[in-house]
Amino acid sequence: MSEPASAPSRAAFRLLGAVVPIVLIGASVALYRADLRGRRPVEATAKAYSFEVRRPAESEMIRYAPSPDFAAQVVVYSTITDALGRVRLKGLDQMERDAWLDVPLHLDEQLAAARELALDSIESRPGWPLHRYLLGKVVYTRDRRTPGAEIVPDRWLVPLRSAARNAQGIDAVAETLAAVTLEAWTTIPAAQKRDAPEILGRSFLDPSFVRKAWGVSANAIGPDAATGAVPDSAASLRAAARAAAGIGETKSAGELYRRWETAEWREREADLVEMRRRTAKGDYVGLVTASRNFASRHSAGDYDTPAAREQLEEVLRLWPRDSVEAWAGSRRAEIVRFFLEGRMSGVDGTVLAGAVSSLTGVPFPTQARLFLAAGLEEIAEELASGSMTRGSFEWTDYYVDLARHHLERNEKDRAAEALSRIAPAARGECDAAIAAASLAQNPPPPQPAAVSSADGTIVAEAWSTNGMLSLCLDPRATAKRSLVVNVTSSGSGLVEWGWNDARGGTVATEAGRATIRVPLAGREGRDVFFLRSALGGTIASHTARIE
Repeated sequence: MSEPASAPSRAAFRLLGAVVPIVLIGASVALYRADLRGRRPVEATAKAYSFEVRRPAESEMIRYAPSPDFAAQVVVYSTITDALGRVRLKGLDQMERDAWLDVPLHLDEQLAAARELALDSIESRPGWPLHRYLLGKVVYTRDRRTPGAEIVPDRWLVPLRSAARNAQGIDAVAETLAAVTLEAWTTIPAAQKRDAPEILGRSFLDPSFVRKAWGVSANAIGPDAATGAVPDSAASLRAAARAAAGIGETKSAGELYRRWETAEWREREADLVEMRRRTAKGDYVGLVTASRNFASRHSAGDYDTPAAREQLEEVLRLWPRDSVEAWAGSRRAEIVRFFLEGRMSGVDGTVLAGAVSSLTGVPFPTQARLFLAAGLEEIAEELASGSMTRGSFEWTDYYVDLARHHLERNEKDRAAEALSRIAPAARGECDAAIAAASLAQNPPPPQPAAVSSADGTIVAEAWSTNGMLSLCLDPRATAKRSLVVNVTSSGSGLVEWGWNDARGGTVATEAGRATIRVPLAGREGRDVFFLRSALGGTIASHTARIE
């Protein structure tokens, strides 16, 4: 057994127990008084510039900020907003209007006071990079407001660069540094311009910043350097390509576009791998998130190739079927529609039908088409026969699909019955007419209706004003033929082409001319071919023929 503590030891413990709380209370009081002292200049500045009237929410933030330097941060940021932002006077009372109208009269003094608060904040918490960020921003804002004043870039570059180094995950810091560097480019010493591509590269991770700043960057550091500064992010590269094309930098635009194609496909593959990984781990929540991420980041219409179709089919196969969404506005529905628009050949219908099983508001004709593609004709027919709109135009595609389904099985009577259920006014439409001709074994027309001569030339009137060509293709006549399109543009650039609003490929218009040859195998019924200028010159003319 341990010996009992001696009387002096017990007395020492009691004394310690009494002294420690007193010391802690004293320390707390000292910290509280220091906090009050630190807040006084912040509150005085806010009061001097009518924050309680103009910015009541910010006044509350100042009051409840955890420390004086964070309270000062609110004042500094609000002051910058006063200098750069706008205010709507409509709906304000007279006191608020007067307070806001008074701001421009004292803005220089307010900016100077904010600068002092920013310096005090750095002194009290030197390791916090956002204090340096706000110091650089408020100093730059004040300098650019002073006409004829001596420009000293180090006054704002040094704190902004320090903040950017130590807050690399915050977009606003990087973008502010890049923006002020570009805006004050002519005043910055040459030695400090050398790392401009690196500074821009970080800010170019944001596509919206790329759209605003790539052209200015090209003027400052040159188009080649600005092109090289764009990171290999598909969204940023696409924004940069469009920005370059918009200012006539076709060489840079072409390089950025090609890089976008590579980056976009790489990111699609990476996002699909993430879906596979989540599936293998049985991570349901992670798989739903990964599925939605894929669909939100990548448009189905960006690629219409065999590999892209396989990729999208796998996305739908992996997507959890009990993930409930509305058909309208659903990214999953966008992928399903991609296949329904003339791309059903070779796709597993059960995957498409399963993909919409947990979507709400799916149109009945669409459900019936998908059930039929999945081999569930009986369910499809129940939907069709039970619909109050059966026999209307919206059911035409389903009945054509049903007729083709029976023709493939040589069930002519059932095919004829399906065609008879099409609305009379729709029976002359392209897909219905081709199915009826196949049923009757009528010979196909030698050329589509838009062709004007024996050599397959398509009449100019067949093209719409926005570069779209609607063709009625009977595979019995066109399966072994190709569509040949000659394009003339106002200058060198890139032209995208495809079917039914999905990009099938891109061609360069060297010296303003290009020829596109597209096989027609696998195309049946009404298909819409399109041309659109991706980059560079606008499309001046186009001619087409089937050969």
